[in-house]
Amino acid sequence: MLAICTIVFFTACETESILKAELKGKWIEATEGKDTIDFQSNDSIGVFTLSRGLELRNGDLLPRYGSGIYDYKLKKDTIRLNNMLWNCICFPAYYFHTNSTYDKIEIGNFFNNELSASSKITFCKLK
Repeated sequence: MLAICTIVFFTACETESILKAELKGKWIEATEGKDTIDFQSNDSIGVFTLSRGLELRNGDLLPRYGSGIYDYKLKKDTIRLNNMLWNCICFPAYYFHTNSTYDKIEIGNFFNNELSASSKITFCKLK
């Protein structure tokens, strides 16, 4: 039983490492082309930067809501995210799917307050 659990664990880790390697690079939101995700990952850590542009708030030009650096953990059909700029070490889960050629991802809405929480957002990899 221990051997089976060990094999499953290492297979899951290996799959996550392969996916992190495939995600590395810049992705652009497919509908409006304004938001980008830059995956900067290696085998041991998963980090990406979400860039959403700037907006004027209270007379200051600030990054749009949701912009920031995120730590992530991949699981089957989910991505767990932690905005590293917030004062919280929590990893809520969101839907996550990539196509077989790793040039398109679909992710649950974790940043766009103009869309419903159940919306899925598509990003395409920049070459």
